[in-house]
Amino acid sequence: MTVEHVTTPLLRVENLGLRHVSGSATTPILSDVSFELGRGEILGIIGESGAGKSTVGNAILGLLSPEFQQTSGTIEFDGKAIDGMTADERQTLRGRRISAIFQDHTASLDPLMSVGAQVEETCLALDSSLSRREARARAIDLLARVGIPEPEQRYRNYPHQFSGGQRQRVVIAIALAGSPDIIIADEPTSALDATVQKQVLELLKILVDETGVSIILVTHDMGVISEITNRVLVMRKGQVVEADRTTAILDQPGHDYTKKLLAAVPRLRIPTVTAKAEDNGRQAGSPATDGDQNPLLVAEGLSKQFAPQGFAWGIGRGKPRSRPARRRHSPGARVDHRDRRRERQRKDDLRPHPRGPRYGADRQDHDRGTRLRRVAKWPPQRPSRPRPDDLPGSIRLLEPPHDHRRDAR
Repeated sequence: MTVEHVTTPLLRVENLGLRHVSGSATTPILSDVSFELGRGEILGIIGESGAGKSTVGNAILGLLSPEFQQTSGTIEFDGKAIDGMTADERQTLRGRRISAIFQDHTASLDPLMSVGAQVEETCLALDSSLSRREARARAIDLLARVGIPEPEQRYRNYPHQFSGGQRQRVVIAIALAGSPDIIIADEPTSALDATVQKQVLELLKILVDETGVSIILVTHDMGVISEITNRVLVMRKGQVVEADRTTAILDQPGHDYTKKLLAAVPRLRIPTVTAKAEDNGRQAGSPATDGDQNPLLVAEGLSKQFAPQGFAWGIGRGKPRSRPARRRHSPGARVDHRDRRRERQRKDDLRPHPRGPRYGADRQDHDRGTRLRRVAKWPPQRPSRPRPDDLPGSIRLLEPPHDHRRDAR
């Protein structure tokens, strides 16, 4: 008699259906999504934007808004259905048994708290039996595990003092704070460059080997899928179009959509080019060698220097920037900006004010019957009271004053 040992998957999603209900219409989001996740396995979910990849992860975490309604299917974690749990029961699973790594590491970290304090706070929130000293020690251990150099010193640093890859490592450390069974990584490397992306992927593989955690990797990059995943789930328009082992998907894709995704991956190899037959006897249609084609663009000995304040970087001082020639105000005379400013002021003084003579430079003293006009001078000065025998240089008497009180006497 042979006894078969059936291994229960850690996570099972069967015929999951979701819809979005708004005031005007109801939109289907997911339709008959089914997959399983084993212990210590990395499952990749790939598809174009809007395929429903992140919605599956949020449904497992219980982070969907009330507008999303589950229409069919079940979500089972460790043999228990979790889609019917209350919010408090979901909260006990979230972070402790099922954790998440989100795409934007800058939004996941508080800029006003040190990274060590944030990891320590997560440890205390997930395990109330820890003391402050024990939580600090565990936070330093998590920072060291994810590859943060000198974790004791970097414990007090703030997020802006870390690079993008290091901030993503801190987010991974926070996700590991509760020793979860499943980590849902939603585009964890999309905001990183290629070198840092490879380091983060290698870190995830090491964590799976050391801790036995299972990972659901949501991405749109087929290169990331081929790097670390064991199985692949291809989604399009809320449906699973293909699911198989990663090697089988990459070698022999079955669905046309999967073939298009693979064809969209940039290739580093230059395709073979068919050259024309030449007089040397080479047959038409044979592959062209590298020297048979003229390059489209050639750059040789290119260098660039930036010159702040008119001088170049590097050894020695560069030539100062040439200044544009000054405009000549009049033949034979050079003027600078102050001369032009005086000229504008002179024209403004001679122009009558639109609101009348009382407001402009050309104003009239009705009480004394004297009209005064300023002559252009810089800086402009307020004219003093003129005297017939001693007029200032900036005041010219245009009309003699007349004392009407003397006539009245």
